[in-house]
Amino acid sequence: MNEVAQKTPGTGSPSEHTMARGTIYLMIATVFFIGSGYIIHLVMARMISADEYGRFGVLLALLQVIQVFLIKGIPDSVNKYIAEGRDTSKVKRIALRVQGLFSISVCFLMIIGAPFIAELLNDSDMTPFIMMIAIIIPFRALFSIFGGYLRGMRRFKDASFLSNMNSASRVIFVLLFLALGFGIAGAIGGYIAASMFSLALGIRYTLGDVRGPDVSSQEILHFGLPMIVFSACYLAMMNLDIIFAKALVENAESIGHYTAARLLASIILSIIMGLQMTLFPSISQSVSRGDHQQTRSYIEGAMRYVMMALVPITLLLAVFSKPLLTLLYPSEYSAGAESLSFLAIAISCIAIFILLGTILNGSGHPRISATISFCLAILSVPLNYYLIREHGITGGAMSMMIVGLLGMFSTGFFVFRKFRALIHVPSLLRIGGAGAVISIIAFLVEPTNVTVVPVSLALLV
Repeated sequence: MNEVAQKTPGTGSPSEHTMARGTIYLMIATVFFIGSGYIIHLVMARMISADEYGRFGVLLALLQVIQVFLIKGIPDSVNKYIAEGRDTSKVKRIALRVQGLFSISVCFLMIIGAPFIAELLNDSDMTPFIMMIAIIIPFRALFSIFGGYLRGMRRFKDASFLSNMNSASRVIFVLLFLALGFGIAGAIGGYIAASMFSLALGIRYTLGDVRGPDVSSQEILHFGLPMIVFSACYLAMMNLDIIFAKALVENAESIGHYTAARLLASIILSIIMGLQMTLFPSISQSVSRGDHQQTRSYIEGAMRYVMMALVPITLLLAVFSKPLLTLLYPSEYSAGAESLSFLAIAISCIAIFILLGTILNGSGHPRISATISFCLAILSVPLNYYLIREHGITGGAMSMMIVGLLGMFSTGFFVFRKFRALIHVPSLLRIGGAGAVISIIAFLVEPTNVTVVPVSLALLV
């Protein structure tokens, strides 16, 4: 760790080997993070009723949408300016001051507005739980600064370790409080305790700084604000479905079924999140140094490997939705199978949209991705309202799929326009051909919840 920390960021030639190794570290951390969420959700689904489980899913979705104003944007500015070689002490000090002020303000406003939010969700009993999740926000907001610091320093192994400790502590505290019989309140209390522990560890892991050119608070905010818009809007696109479903669907148990489908489909995000975190500082470095060939190489390599992973996994989740749900959940959760088929495609499209947006952001064009995501988030409001009223919980998945497709194609257009690079056509044709073969075979076989895993692995091979 010390050897890496002593290197001045932004100097030397960034190698694809370093980026690949960093991607592996952070992808492992992302898988571990999502896996820890699976453990928590699967345990809770067996300890509480389906309607209570649905309520927990809505609370987490609400937390994601609100906290994104703080865990993205400013941390991304920290990542960018440290990767470019700015004074790390100044960057960190400004970011922590801004984050501290914003996060405490958001926490206070959320506590005050909790009764109103619960009323909009048609469930006044959620008021105390909304107040509890507000407490998590300042701790996560400050913790995210330290993650951005480590990624900007290209200390990907340390960033992965910090994330893994956050995931592990979350599982330990949540399961402990659930075992003590505290229910949803205990689960949220576990999230609070894990956030406090992770923040303390983040402070410990980012001691010591590297001198460099000065940076101002205006620069950090100027870059960070469009990043906040981009991140907030794409997370809104991914979470408005369940919030609208909670408000519009009368059957409370169906929200629990939909929560299960969303959780299973979210495994797709683990494929791109580690790559996204390493691609951002790598693109920032290559663009700031005018290395256009390296930038194109990063873009084409990232898209090729993401498509290779996304296509087969998405198809298997869509076709084998029912046996996969009944493998992990009680049989009643098979009611969410149709939603899972749509969600698999939707989240895959949004994953590619996020990756392409990251390329635009890292290259210094965050306003393009912010504008696109803002327009799509606005569009998702009437889409969710109409489709959920017409098709129930499946309508939310349909809405997400539509905005995901639009986001993927629009950001892809701007990336290609600016860099003349996206993905090689021969690679795309080979990946598409392999996906077609998987789809045909998958439709011909009908695995049970016992045989679905070996059948899926065989098709992946």
